[in-house]
Amino acid sequence: MRQDENNGSLKGRLIIVAGASSGVGYATVRRLVQVEGATVVAIARRRVFRIEALAKHARGGQLLALTGDMSVATQAQSLVNEIHQRFGTIHGFVHAVHRSLRLSTSDVSDHDFDLTMRVNVKSALHGVQATSPVFEKQQHGAVVIYNPKYPHKGEFGTAEALHAASSNALEALTEGWTRKLAQLGITVISIDAQQTSESHPGQPSTDHVIAEALKSVMVKPASAIISSAPSSNEHAPVIQGERGGLRLTWFGS
Repeated sequence: MRQDENNGSLKGRLIIVAGASSGVGYATVRRLVQVEGATVVAIARRRVFRIEALAKHARGGQLLALTGDMSVATQAQSLVNEIHQRFGTIHGFVHAVHRSLRLSTSDVSDHDFDLTMRVNVKSALHGVQATSPVFEKQQHGAVVIYNPKYPHKGEFGTAEALHAASSNALEALTEGWTRKLAQLGITVISIDAQQTSESHPGQPSTDHVIAEALKSVMVKPASAIISSAPSSNEHAPVIQGERGGLRLTWFGS
């Protein structure tokens, strides 16, 4: 695939970040918009007000916030359809959704188990299933999976075992995607918190590692993302549309 002068830059690239309202997802959105100059679609199930507040101070890139649940297949597909229809392209998908329980050995219920698997694993599954056809048609795209692994210990409780189970399931899926999607021009990268300052002081932060991973595989010229966005100097949110219970909101830069 031809390298070009835009290689390694996220300026003007359209990147979806799932799990954007807190933690690594929120930090990644902030870095991609304010430092890298990307156009970011931030997806969250709740606490969208944090993204609204971030949008008021966004500089460099542009920020679009959507409310929806990527662990629900129909919502994930609807979200991606809306984004693709609006911009005509998607350059990257970052799965930064993560739920970690801290319960005693006897306190993990069926609900806890199902919710952990749905949030941590199915949201990635449906996100990749929804975005990969777009990437395949474009013959390029990047998938970054944030998957913090539980440190190996001699013994751990049921809650930690559940965390490890969801992490291992996501790792297995990621390995499968890496092999399969590479044939379609799609790069899949897994990020573990143990590679970053979250576990090792002095190492780069997770959001920095994610940004660098995206830049390492951006080899196609960026589309005119910024010029296609609504022209506005206001920070007030503008509802672009609603479908299937999902709200598409634009925050002017």
